[in-house]
Amino acid sequence: MKCCAWPLRWKKGQNTHWEKRSSTGPSVKKLELPTLNDFSAIPGKGIRAQLEGRELLLGNPQLLTENQISVQPLMEQIARLSGEGETPMLVALDNQAAGIIAVADIAIEAADVTLISGELTGAVNSIALSKATIRNIKQNMFWAFAYNSLLIPVATGVLFPLFGILLNPMFVAAAMGLSSLTVVGNAVRLRRFQAPISF
Repeated sequence: MKCCAWPLRWKKGQNTHWEKRSSTGPSVKKLELPTLNDFSAIPGKGIRAQLEGRELLLGNPQLLTENQISVQPLMEQIARLSGEGETPMLVALDNQAAGIIAVADIAIEAADVTLISGELTGAVNSIALSKATIRNIKQNMFWAFAYNSLLIPVATGVLFPLFGILLNPMFVAAAMGLSSLTVVGNAVRLRRFQAPISF
């Protein structure tokens, strides 16, 4: 199985073919997948199966290491694929490292919210936190505009011809500092956010 030189990439929407892409050219070859037997999933690590009479392991480096299979020859490719934002999955046949499959994280890139824990209730908490954040931003914008709308005209002497009111520049500077403290203090309130659903 000569796939070390050409990493295989999963193509979205096609679960019956692999796409084999050469690193030295744009050519693409579709390969039919053979039938797997004795398939078993190993949570958090990968899968084990029989592939045309040969034992197949597919998963992360830990899976191969636990089965006394050296991953050292593939470490350079693993680092390169990880740096490109892809998830490297190692392939072993009959207890020998055979290659790497690079899985593009399409779902993560396209998703508005990514749940890492696997708990669907996290979506509810994420939406609640998003709403609280938007509400906080709107409040901060209100206070910032309110301070500027009221104090800047007074500081420039707009009220002096009518009422003889002229604000000392030192008070104006203090008021602007208070405006910043108000905005920051309001934003810090998000640290006290309580998730509607606790795990």
